[in-house]
Amino acid sequence: MSRDLGDLNDAIRLERDYRWLDAAKEYGEAASTYVELDPLKAGELHERAGYCYHRASHQSETNEEFRNLIALASRSCEKSFDIYGKVQDKSSKTRQLQCEAQSLYLRSWLHEDSSKREKLLDQCLETGKKALKEWSNVGDAASYLKNCNELLTHLYTRSELVSDHKEVRKIIEEALEYGEAAIGAVEEEQNRHESTIMRHLLSHILSDKPMEIYDSVKKQQEMMKRSLDYAQEAYEAAEQIGDAYLIGRTSGVLSYVSFEFTGDLEHSLRLANRQLETAERTRDTYLRAHANELLAYLTLWKANVIDEDPEIQLSESKSALEFAEKAIANYNVISKPIVFAYMSHAGSYNQLARNEIRLDEKRDLYKKGIDVAKKDLEQARSEGSPTGTLYTLHQLAMLLNGQIEYEKDVDEKGKQIKKAESVVDELIELSSRLQPYRYWNQSIFRSYSALLKIEESKMEMDQQRRLNLLLAALSEGEECVRLGKTHLDLHPSATFSLDFAIGLKKMGELLSLIHEATKEAQYIDRAIDTYREVLKTYKDNELDCRVAETHWKLASIYNRLGRFQESTDEFETASAFFDKAAKKMPHLNEFYLEYSNYMKAWSE
Repeated sequence: MSRDLGDLNDAIRLERDYRWLDAAKEYGEAASTYVELDPLKAGELHERAGYCYHRASHQSETNEEFRNLIALASRSCEKSFDIYGKVQDKSSKTRQLQCEAQSLYLRSWLHEDSSKREKLLDQCLETGKKALKEWSNVGDAASYLKNCNELLTHLYTRSELVSDHKEVRKIIEEALEYGEAAIGAVEEEQNRHESTIMRHLLSHILSDKPMEIYDSVKKQQEMMKRSLDYAQEAYEAAEQIGDAYLIGRTSGVLSYVSFEFTGDLEHSLRLANRQLETAERTRDTYLRAHANELLAYLTLWKANVIDEDPEIQLSESKSALEFAEKAIANYNVISKPIVFAYMSHAGSYNQLARNEIRLDEKRDLYKKGIDVAKKDLEQARSEGSPTGTLYTLHQLAMLLNGQIEYEKDVDEKGKQIKKAESVVDELIELSSRLQPYRYWNQSIFRSYSALLKIEESKMEMDQQRRLNLLLAALSEGEECVRLGKTHLDLHPSATFSLDFAIGLKKMGELLSLIHEATKEAQYIDRAIDTYREVLKTYKDNELDCRVAETHWKLASIYNRLGRFQESTDEFETASAFFDKAAKKMPHLNEFYLEYSNYMKAWSE
């Protein structure tokens, strides 16, 4: 600001207490007293009031309140614009451009129509780039950095509405060019807060996008490392500064980027909980939404691949559902297009259905999950969120596959397969446009097509057509395995390896089915090798129950082949691991010991 702000101590104190609405009013009142005395300062005070109104909007409890506060923030920018137009100062034109860009950005949040939002954001970006260029000419490094942070925020918001990876790449590389130039142009110690925000925004924009937009493996690794480094640097600096809001923003991004890059689930969960702590302290709806979204996503991963105890899996699936519902409710307050919360919302029902042992209840959960996914999909499309649409289609495809697997009526099953094929086709088409080089996701999305062919083969009476379906599924499955291994080679992770093992088990089952149809040894040999690979992953992670179940699979194969000694050995090993599982989970002791005795009986 152009003068000492010693006479604005109340407003500054209110900011430090995260009382943004009260601070905005203080700045607005102060601005009115400076219009004649010092117009430049009056303009700056209205700008600060606009910033505080914007922050206050993220403390809203209703969407109506959010919209009203966004309108006030935009109006404050417009007041500054008008005042700067009357000021004879070398920076006045530049300040006008900056205010105009910010006002356009704020107004974009008042539109539900994504095409109107895109138009305003494009105008905002055009104006913001002009402002940044002018600040460079003025030679005010601090203002240049602040304006650059606003521009990066606008670029990030625009990127959320893009459905083509080439356009996303263009936005990201543009943001990096602006941001890294700004970092190099300022004394960081003198601009520590804004420099920290800059690193945070660069990591936020990069996020895990390098895995989606770069075909070069080397480039993916380089850019993911840069994203993680920026996120780590920003979080550490935020903790040193001690601003709870900044800690919340940086911990959330670091949580997500760290998990996608390293798969360290516990580390990411700690960071997500750190974000939730700061959300409560700052009463910030965005932080609360983002933290709950992260916790839903990470908890669902934990339930799916880490924990063996069915009771813990059930509890975690229910927790993930609660987190997702809270995230969606909070995002709806602030009109934020939703990405991962929809995925975890529907995905929780899928996990609950998988863990349900009662058949009728299992079918009911799949049906409920499908209804939820369809509703979320409609909402994601209306919000203009391509990534939200993609991940909701992903969960819908998974739920439909689950429903089909347990459908008894052949005619109904056939209808369900046709509907699911349409969903999977759309999913693969959208992912090919949005994230063609995200090999992990491509592996999963394409696996749904293979699973549908397997289910269709179960209804096929003609043996040759049945075999053709199974072989087509195998071809798709082999591509899925290749893509999954490519991802794991790039980003080794115990968590993702466990999820990959689930897919490999499906591949083993498919190869076994083809062997039954053809009697060709190559297929059963490959099935055995596949199960051995699964075993290694489960043993490395000490998942005794899953190890036992896999040995049981192998025992059954050897028994069918008449290789009885090998079958006996596998049954005995399965029995031993069920014993170990029983000791780890005393409340399931009787259940696992029964399985252990069953394996012993078979071995004899």
